[in-house]
Amino acid sequence: MNILLIDDEPIIHQSLGSFLRRVGHEVQIALNGKEGLSRVMEQTPDLVISDIKMPGLNGLDLLTHLKIHYPQIPVLLITGHGDMDTAVAALQIGAHSYLCKPIKLDQLIETVQVIEAQQKLAC
Repeated sequence: MNILLIDDEPIIHQSLGSFLRRVGHEVQIALNGKEGLSRVMEQTPDLVISDIKMPGLNGLDLLTHLKIHYPQIPVLLITGHGDMDTAVAALQIGAHSYLCKPIKLDQLIETVQVIEAQQKLAC
């Protein structure tokens, strides 16, 4: 699965990116929402994992844009500033899932596997 990981924290790129690669996924990195959107336009990923709180184009605005222009791409939102209102808003806009930092790797891989299985069923 080709995954685009969008986060403004380099440690997230290193930890989650490395983990996802070890379990067999291709991972592209973007440092913010604007860069992430450009990468989606260049090469449509199978999954976008995006932080919510980022400078410039934040994760909810990115999600809104993706759901309008690329509705087939599942989006998993992650945040270190989780609250119920944000989670509800993300799911209403169309996020597949919402995970709070620090990310539990078993929860992440389970979510990615569910998304991958759903995509295979849709084909």
